[in-house]
Amino acid sequence: MHRSGRTTLRLGVAVVTAAATVAALVLVPGTASASLPVEPTLTISSPTRAASAAAVCAGLERLSACRPLALVVEQRTTSGQILGHAEVSIQRTETLSATSRTWHHKVAVNVVASRGTVRGHVIQVRPLCKGGCSLSPRLTSFGLVAGTRRTFDFTAGLSGSATRTAAIKVEFRDLQGGSRTATPLGDVRCDSASYLGAKGGCVHPAGLALWTLKRADPAVTAVASHIATAQASLPGHPGQYGYRHPLHRITDAAQIARNRRTVCPPSLPRPPGQTCDEYPFASTAEGGDPRGFSRAMVPAAQNSAAGGRLSAFLKANRIMAKDGYYVAIG
Repeated sequence: MHRSGRTTLRLGVAVVTAAATVAALVLVPGTASASLPVEPTLTISSPTRAASAAAVCAGLERLSACRPLALVVEQRTTSGQILGHAEVSIQRTETLSATSRTWHHKVAVNVVASRGTVRGHVIQVRPLCKGGCSLSPRLTSFGLVAGTRRTFDFTAGLSGSATRTAAIKVEFRDLQGGSRTATPLGDVRCDSASYLGAKGGCVHPAGLALWTLKRADPAVTAVASHIATAQASLPGHPGQYGYRHPLHRITDAAQIARNRRTVCPPSLPRPPGQTCDEYPFASTAEGGDPRGFSRAMVPAAQNSAAGGRLSAFLKANRIMAKDGYYVAIG
């Protein structure tokens, strides 16, 4: 009796602390007879073995991202009998640079189990870019043999000097039939804004941008203490991490000067060796608001040191005009 089968390829997010939910796409190999169904069928599965093998990662950050996945490949008869089964633990990572418009998207695979008719199947790994970024290599593959471990490093880039956004998804395709596509880890924005340095760079704009100062640091003690007091007392706790009111950068020099004059006018007496420190910062859209601001006289050297650190933070995280960020005081 002739026996035909069908291939199922499932892909989903692997969670170590809970069962992973995996969408399965059932496809019929090209060798199937006309009496077999030809339309894909979606199913749901929880490949707990592959899920438990996936590593924990931090998720989406400003200059990096990672996500564990569980890939399950199955071949069945039309009556549902399993002929072959494989589980693959996958970890995708993306590493960006604040000083380069190219970045790396890595796909690490670990074939946890493979048995039956799918053993030895070849799985193609193809990165796909939304946004016109370059990709190299364009295609690679691995075999479904238990114990196989491979890491594929794809280099991506957005050319030119314009601010552009891209996102990379990854397709996994069984050459015997069936495919699934993993969604992007996050949007990547590349810019060459002159106020962020001589070189262009890329970030995940949705990643957290958090500037940290410590009151125990003698170089910025007074400034850190002032910010902590201001965040606790001002309505809405502007810029305080844990609340939903980030500060938003502005780059218009005239507006920054107006904000600073509103909070720290030149007529305000300054004790010797001290300068006026304002919060929210004059370089933010929230700064200079007469309805809510804080000012304090702090040692000039500390004010200058904190300002230099803030400038470095904005460049390192490519905080563009209108971008939001938070300030954490330790």
